[in-house]
Amino acid sequence: PDARGSARQVQEGSHREEGVLLMAGPGVRHVRAEQAARLEDLAPTILHLMGLAVPADMDGRVLSEALSRDLMEGVQVTSELPQDAGGGTDGGGSTVWESPEDEEAILNRLRGIGYLD
Repeated sequence: PDARGSARQVQEGSHREEGVLLMAGPGVRHVRAEQAARLEDLAPTILHLMGLAVPADMDGRVLSEALSRDLMEGVQVTSELPQDAGGGTDGGGSTVWESPEDEEAILNRLRGIGYLD
């Protein structure tokens, strides 16, 4: 109970759509972005900054407005179809694994970090 004698409310976590994105380093513009960045924009932006293609099916976009003109001209924003990285899809959304052992190893990792029961 708190000082007033009522039961305390414990907040275990929260999820908000608003957040703060700070970027710094060579090639990052020191301006406020006109368009709001979203969490899913981070991965495409990081891939772009690393000079890697952004998969066509990846959510988000490259935050080009936050990058200098030199950086944007030096590294072209690219997009490619997803690559088969060992396990792929059968075209209908079902996962296809290289082997049953690969599938079991991945499922065990997901269980170990709490994604699967």
